[in-house]
Amino acid sequence: LSYFINEAKTMSIGTYINYFSDRIQVAGSEGTPDVVEKGQTVVDLVYQWEPTENLDLKASIKNLTREKFESVHQVELLNAELPYNSYDRGMDFSISASYKF
Repeated sequence: LSYFINEAKTMSIGTYINYFSDRIQVAGSEGTPDVVEKGQTVVDLVYQWEPTENLDLKASIKNLTREKFESVHQVELLNAELPYNSYDRGMDFSISASYKF
């Protein structure tokens, strides 16, 4: 979802939502269970301003909801998920400027 802040359409703000469901991270073999990355929804916020035709400024915050990375062993024999890896990714802040010659 993006929205232009001014009539000249040189400033915009956008919220971007990315979702993925569970996916295989490491395929198991010879009886070793698969490692599955748990699905998640990531929300980013991006502000963009083009003060001139050649200059572009951006500021963004990624992972606003601070989704945790989590992967598990899927053990079908036990009908269970055993923890494999888990950590907090935190939020990512960035500011950038680009100039076109």
